[in-house]
Amino acid sequence: MPGRFAFTIDAAVENIPLVTDALEDYLTSAGADPLILPDIQLAVNEATTNIVTHGYMGKPGIIGITRTIGAGSVRIEIRDKAPAFNPLSVRMPDPPADLADQVTTGMGLFLIRKVMDAVSYDFIDGENVLTMEKKEE
Repeated sequence: MPGRFAFTIDAAVENIPLVTDALEDYLTSAGADPLILPDIQLAVNEATTNIVTHGYMGKPGIIGITRTIGAGSVRIEIRDKAPAFNPLSVRMPDPPADLADQVTTGMGLFLIRKVMDAVSYDFIDGENVLTMEKKEE
C-alpha cells in the first residue's frame, strides 16, 4: 500500500525512541513487509542518534523524517540543520581488524550502509538530507 508520512522532532536523545515507535506504527499500518522493519528501525535509530550527538552536539535542533512506501520498497528521508556532514564520506571499517577496535562506538554508519539497500546524502538549502531505501523481501 503506497503512502507517505512526515513529522519532526526536537533533536534530543530521549526523542529517538519516539521516532522508532512511530516508524513501526506507520509501516505496520501501511502494510509494509514486517521482515524489513528491524533493519529500517536500526538505520533510523543510528542516523538520528548521530545527528543528535555529533551533528547538533547536544544543542537544540530539529530533525525531520519522511517515510514513503512505494511499490516494493520503503524510503526514509532524514533532514537536519546541523553543520554539513556527508556520512558516506566516512571510510567503512575493514573487517575484522577495525571491528575489534570499534565494538562499542563508531559502527552506526557501517550498520546503516549494511542493512539498507540504498543510502544517499545531499546538502540542500542548508540542510543535511540522508535518504535510505529498503526493498521489501
